[in-house]
Amino acid sequence: MLATPSTSAGPIMWNAAGAAGFWDEASNWNPAIIPNSSSDVAVFGSSTATFVEASPFFDYSLEVAAIHFLPGASAYFIVSEEGQFLKLSGHGVTLEW
Repeated sequence: MLATPSTSAGPIMWNAAGAAGFWDEASNWNPAIIPNSSSDVAVFGSSTATFVEASPFFDYSLEVAAIHFLPGASAYFIVSEEGQFLKLSGHGVTLEW
């Protein structure tokens, strides 16, 4: 599997029922785009898939402008494999109350 950077200019929302919990599965996001650019904002709300990881086949690091948690968001555990990084190049992590 090859994960490609997004072409989105807006926020990309983690689905309420992510299939496998992999960040680099486009089907886990709405729209179905993998957030991986300095202009992307990954948004998390309530979901049954709260363990989010870059799959072992993901061979490069992730970059997003920010990770944003909506009111009532689930508690997430976001991880990557050894040698992979998640770079926040904008506002970082934000919480909406």
